[in-house]
Amino acid sequence: MTTTTNPTIKEGMAEILNANGEVFYNPGLRSIRYGKEIENNDQNLVIFANDFDKDAVENIKANIKLNNLEHIIEPSLGDCNFIMYKAMNENLKYDVVDLDPYGSASPFIDAAVQSVNDGGLLCVTCTDMQVLAGGQTEANFTKYGGINLTTTPYCHEMGLRSLLHCIQTSASRYKKYITPLLSCSIDFYLRVFVKISLGAAETKKAVCKTSMIYHCHSCKSFTTSSLGKRIDTGKGFKYTTNKLPVDSKCIECGSSITVAGPLYSGPLHDVTFVKKMIDHVKNNPKKFGTEVRMTGMLTLISEELEDPFYYAIDKLCQVVHCSTPALKLVTSALLNQGYKFSASHCLSGSLKTNAPSTVLWDVIRSHSKLTKSREAKEGEIVMKNILSKDVKVQADFSIHKDCESQSRKFKLVRYQENPTPNWGPGSRAKGKKRKAEDI
Repeated sequence: MTTTTNPTIKEGMAEILNANGEVFYNPGLRSIRYGKEIENNDQNLVIFANDFDKDAVENIKANIKLNNLEHIIEPSLGDCNFIMYKAMNENLKYDVVDLDPYGSASPFIDAAVQSVNDGGLLCVTCTDMQVLAGGQTEANFTKYGGINLTTTPYCHEMGLRSLLHCIQTSASRYKKYITPLLSCSIDFYLRVFVKISLGAAETKKAVCKTSMIYHCHSCKSFTTSSLGKRIDTGKGFKYTTNKLPVDSKCIECGSSITVAGPLYSGPLHDVTFVKKMIDHVKNNPKKFGTEVRMTGMLTLISEELEDPFYYAIDKLCQVVHCSTPALKLVTSALLNQGYKFSASHCLSGSLKTNAPSTVLWDVIRSHSKLTKSREAKEGEIVMKNILSKDVKVQADFSIHKDCESQSRKFKLVRYQENPTPNWGPGSRAKGKKRKAEDI
């Protein structure tokens, strides 16, 4: 293997061999970091690093040797699904499975949820954002089992919930249930950390955490509804179907409703787990090169409401052609009515709330009247329909003491700017074409 005069690069505490002047694929980087950074007091840590490309595995072996981790990491060549199924056949279960393919992880999820120990951790990365959060609706259905919506402000959260729906559906087949510990939309990819547990009774609750979303593309209003509900009969619980929560026309503007899903609609994060992560980062500031960003993002995530999806206030104001009020005015109006709010880590300027869309539109209508915005012109039917509705509760815009989140008050770095123009994933790694005898 040809190397440059500077044969290694450093990532965290791991040294990674630089092949031909460029990092070759992902040559065991994450496995090596696990080996270097996990406290291995019991000396029982074993890490399996697999790749489907022969040259990549050779680089993994070289990097393992470079980092003196031959006693911890076992490299392998082959289909990771076969390796996970083979491990199960040999009664071997993994405490952690980390899937980080180029593109979609969906082909590997079924084997992964089966091969994780009871109470084990499944980590999944997906970079196919055009599928999960873009316009490839049919691809989202075939890969993740649901229909997504395009051109919505909350498309990245929809991507997270599509991925978690895929994991939950697969786990349920084997009487397993999921507990998302942390679900992140970061830069150009999604990353979820999910606890996988055995339990037939808990598995039944999956139907209550699976929802459809009813969205109006004209005014951006939305409603979610779970596929099933759990009823206490006094002698136990039974599960039954849910009723349709909306009409075929939007109650705000009269436009047609679009339906999408099914999606996972349970909590995206375990707040206790996230707060432990924040404490760990704060207690080890020199250990992480992105400590400032990690603290800001995790703090923002810890503040998120569990309610699915969010609004972009500027988009709502565009519908009725009024000025966009300061976010603290909107949040104060919601708090003064007894509702909650938070931001979402998925989008700067986003607003999560447990208030129904009608309440939020009353806030916008109240603001429009106070600022004496223009009336709807001929042909602006959506604007006319919304502004002609009576305000049921006049918004109180007096500043509430809790109108700003702690992460905003302390000016934490909550949303990272792209480091360069056109920031995104690189092209797919290209290895040598394998011969039939190598497969």
